[in-house]
Amino acid sequence: TNLWALKEASGDIAVFEAFRKAAPQLAIYSGDDGLMPYFAQAGATGLVSVAANAWPQQTAEFVRRSMAGTFPNLFTTWTDAVDSLFTVANPIPVKVLMHALGKLNTPNL
Repeated sequence: TNLWALKEASGDIAVFEAFRKAAPQLAIYSGDDGLMPYFAQAGATGLVSVAANAWPQQTAEFVRRSMAGTFPNLFTTWTDAVDSLFTVANPIPVKVLMHALGKLNTPNL
């Protein structure tokens, strides 16, 4: 087989679980930053993240804790921050944020 991993970004844990059941050997990554703890509990391999572009260390820690089953203390704060990256079409908010943080020379696409 040529398929070795899948990014599941529907935002629906039931869809993730259906993929997990259909292909238990397949590495399945969460594509939803805010739902990572739930996807980790359901067997996610890791996270394909938008937030990691702006907050790499914080995202890595969030994923580590999610994978360990210890939900971060600031889960609501994290999801609020992540939700702010999707107020308009991706990648506009994260590009603007990365520019404001000095990580990009321009916020333009």
